[in-house]
Amino acid sequence: MAWLNLFDNYMNLRYIFLSTVDDIRQKLNGEKYHLLKACGLLRHLFLDGKCMFYQLCKECNYDRNIIFKAHDLKNDPMINKGTLLIWQKISPENAIHTKFTLKEFLALVCLHYMGEQFTVKDVLRACSHVMGGVHTGNPESEREKLLCDWFEDSNIQFGARIETDRDKFDIILRSDETAFQTIRDICEVCLEALRPYEERAKA
Repeated sequence: MAWLNLFDNYMNLRYIFLSTVDDIRQKLNGEKYHLLKACGLLRHLFLDGKCMFYQLCKECNYDRNIIFKAHDLKNDPMINKGTLLIWQKISPENAIHTKFTLKEFLALVCLHYMGEQFTVKDVLRACSHVMGGVHTGNPESEREKLLCDWFEDSNIQFGARIETDRDKFDIILRSDETAFQTIRDICEVCLEALRPYEERAKA
């Protein structure tokens, strides 16, 4: 019967995986709401106790040693100079990138703010568990509250230097702009890392 086939399709892990990846891709250029929801999907893929990615690899006999390519902020020369805020795109684009395992990527620092270092995992957890990516709640610590403030307070402004092949110029950025750009960066890096798995699951 048709409804039985539909049920089997929905219960197929490859189908769920492909639909999740496609959903993240569609949310990538959306509004803040869509980006927060993308964090929830990445949580399902990589952070849950029995995360979807490892379930997929086990069921389909895929290599679970996924590789992420990202820009490593730890090489920024300003980190040890007491700078209040250091933010930089982690998606490599034309920049030199570093290869990371899943564990290393989740531990990658994407923001130095008010003396604290925040990782990819910190961002995904705060957006998923506090800011509405999966559900809403209160920050679990002062540190997490500081991270949420960075997302929500558009009054925090700082100078930034944009460098291109031909020119350099200074601009003023709001913290919420850079915060949600960080989500886009994380999504872009994850989608690129998942591309071989997506292609194989479609085959």
